[in-house]
Amino acid sequence: MKEELKLLYFVHDFQHHVVKNFYYLSKGLEDVCDCRVWHKPANIHEVMKELDFQPDFILINDVSGSPSITGLEEVDIPIGLLIHDAHRNVNKRNIFIEQYDIQFLFTIYRDEFLKRHPQYKKRMFWLPHFVNTNIFKDYQYPKEINWLLMGMITNHYPTRQRVYRRMRNKNGFVYYRHPGYKNVNEQDKRIFVGENYAKEINRAKMFITDDSKLHLPFMKYYEVLACNTLLLATVNKELLDLGFKPKENFVEINKYNFEQVADYYLIHEEERKKIAQAGYEMVHERHSLEARVKELIDMIKPIVKKSDSID
Repeated sequence: MKEELKLLYFVHDFQHHVVKNFYYLSKGLEDVCDCRVWHKPANIHEVMKELDFQPDFILINDVSGSPSITGLEEVDIPIGLLIHDAHRNVNKRNIFIEQYDIQFLFTIYRDEFLKRHPQYKKRMFWLPHFVNTNIFKDYQYPKEINWLLMGMITNHYPTRQRVYRRMRNKNGFVYYRHPGYKNVNEQDKRIFVGENYAKEINRAKMFITDDSKLHLPFMKYYEVLACNTLLLATVNKELLDLGFKPKENFVEINKYNFEQVADYYLIHEEERKKIAQAGYEMVHERHSLEARVKELIDMIKPIVKKSDSID
């Protein structure tokens, strides 16, 4: 049974993008409430004329992930901003928040938001990453890759750089370059995105990554565990608060011990599989698309109720 909530979601079309989670979120919202998704630049009054309902809440996919919408200051509907990378577009976001008096800020990264936007602490709702478990799952593929590294290896990711330099010639180590943040053809098997990406992760015994110089709990952490592959990764407090537990559902590494740890878990297969299975179960239970959509709806409903009582 659908929620009675009527939601208007402004977001770019990410259906064919390398990062599809905002597309998945829109589909998840459409499944559980009366949600309309808008991709094109427009004036809010033009948008409202085309809708077949009056929205209870307007959600905007950050200042860089949504079309330009004018006239928002003229509507008496609560507005929320979904914030991705809090370290980017800080000034532009501050201006937007003040211009439209945005009171409800849903941030993917908690600690980075508080660092970059401390003045909005009381407006913050923590809405972490999630995985579409119809895509990121255990495909039961043979574990043919010992250690997999995928993504960018710039100076921004110091541990990844060291892993690549030390392990690139190691038998059983595989690295794939990041395809870039853009729209892609998912039928191109040379590009690891969506299902192709998930299947390749599932073929690995271990996946090695880090949280960058900013120490962010990236989406990759969730995706790896969701595919029942052992995650070897650097850790941060926010990650621990999300239910990631070292040696229980993933393995903590640093830039000095990663090779020793990688070799250990290659030999100790039973221990490796036990930790990977625990990670798989944790992510599928706590960080699925369905779980996160429910959390978002549960955050929005009291806002709408309070707004209705004020009216």
